[in-house]
Amino acid sequence: MERFEFSDEQAEYILMLRLQTLVGLEIQKILNEIGDKKELVAYLTAILEDPQKLDGVVIDELIYIKDTYGDERKTEVSNDSSIYELNQNFKALKKLDEMMKDPVITWIGGDYKIKVLYQTRILNIPADTFTLTKTHTQDKMIAISDQGELVIQRLKDFGKFTVQSDPLDVVRHFGIKSKLIFSEVMGYDFDYLVMVTNQNTMKKIDKKLLLTFKKFPTIVMGLAKGEQIIKVLPIKKDDQIGVISERGRILIFDPKQQLRAMGKTAAGVKAMELQP
Repeated sequence: MERFEFSDEQAEYILMLRLQTLVGLEIQKILNEIGDKKELVAYLTAILEDPQKLDGVVIDELIYIKDTYGDERKTEVSNDSSIYELNQNFKALKKLDEMMKDPVITWIGGDYKIKVLYQTRILNIPADTFTLTKTHTQDKMIAISDQGELVIQRLKDFGKFTVQSDPLDVVRHFGIKSKLIFSEVMGYDFDYLVMVTNQNTMKKIDKKLLLTFKKFPTIVMGLAKGEQIIKVLPIKKDDQIGVISERGRILIFDPKQQLRAMGKTAAGVKAMELQP
């Protein structure tokens, strides 16, 4: 208005002309966009209504994906129809599940009852806890009674327990007829078990031999009448053993040299016969 000496009415008129032009351009832009959308709708409708065109579009997109992201085949193509035999596949899956090693913690109480705990955190440990061992479900528990009855069982076969649930009574579960005096997992780091009786008899048996036993309970040591096992000790091959009498006499010897490993049902040797 200052430059061209326009009046208010003239300036207002000029501005109105400009806004009308802009509005006209926006309307045309919207009309053009509507036309494009209608063409796209017609194109897509034609594809959906024509199976041949639809197949062509799918093929083109698959070829694009293959060319852009494709790599070498990861699986092996086989003509072996046995893969479709569901019964065999179920057996294979079951066998695989049987071989899985799930982390567990074995809880053994003061009375040698057992729980297999699949939880990784134990917040409240019962007061009568005898041992807690971190291991896996394929590990095995070994238990021995005072009459030489032996039981070995895989932890996976015991089932699942919680800290609050009642433990498994090993004596009742396996039908053991005497008092349980030893229980441990086979994953514990030892090479032999040494058993000592109330008649001063000792026996050493190889851990590998124990794992060959198939039926349980079985007798692991021949005992005389009235004889009982009072102690079972897991040892490594280089360990030494000390035996202390009621009157404080001690016998220390190297079991690798003085106490040979014996067979399944063999009786032991007298401790006094061992040379210190």
